[in-house]
Amino acid sequence: MKKIFLALVVLLTFTSPVLAEDFLAEDFHEIELSHQAEPKKDDIKRSISVSGKSVIQASPDMAVIRFAILNTNKEPEKARLENTRVAGLILDAVRAFGIPDKKINLESLEIAEDFRYNPKTNANDSLGFKAIRQLKIVLELPAADSKELSNKLSDLVALVVSKGSNQLQSVEFGLIDSAPLLEQALNMAVANAMQKAERMLEPLVGVKLGKVITLSEQIQMRPPVFARSHNLMLAGAPMADSADHASFSAGNLEVEANISAVFEID
Repeated sequence: MKKIFLALVVLLTFTSPVLAEDFLAEDFHEIELSHQAEPKKDDIKRSISVSGKSVIQASPDMAVIRFAILNTNKEPEKARLENTRVAGLILDAVRAFGIPDKKINLESLEIAEDFRYNPKTNANDSLGFKAIRQLKIVLELPAADSKELSNKLSDLVALVVSKGSNQLQSVEFGLIDSAPLLEQALNMAVANAMQKAERMLEPLVGVKLGKVITLSEQIQMRPPVFARSHNLMLAGAPMADSADHASFSAGNLEVEANISAVFEID
């Protein structure tokens, strides 16, 4: 019995330190990882997130006008020649109006056969050949008010129509140089965000606004747009009367800037 008891004692003596060592190593490893994950107090920065907005209105000093010259003929060559003749008359008149060549864009001519469905024959009958050409004119009036621009625009449209254009596609107003207005709107939006942040911190004693951490912006300009697409010559009515001047009211364009900012709190 003594020999068996001594063997058990020796076994326990040699195995127990190993088990203890493994346990301590694993336990120490877990504690060390937990300690590394704890944030340092000096690294924690207090911050405040705000948004800012500004809206500015201005009178446009330019307009982009898009016309179409459209005609048909049974023969494609005759349709082409007629369209080219009308385009030449319009270009001469627009230049005489005072529009420089670089502000006039006459696109290439397109010719296609025109068809109409005939329910009696259940087939498409040819109506001849359609010739169409797009014309873009940029009208610029620096330092002009919206009324002056509207009146000048109506005179130009009446002139182009009188020379043979039969479709006014769109009129879009804008600014010759929009950069100063966009910059002003952006600066006002940033100032608005800072004022918001300062007002939010006013009730907190000993807290003041610090440096900016992040800043993002979004800015857009919304010009007034007059758009229509129809035959201007069907009724044969003159385009330069007072009613047509009123229909081209330029109005005001609007610039809106939005920013998002994050500031430190000292």
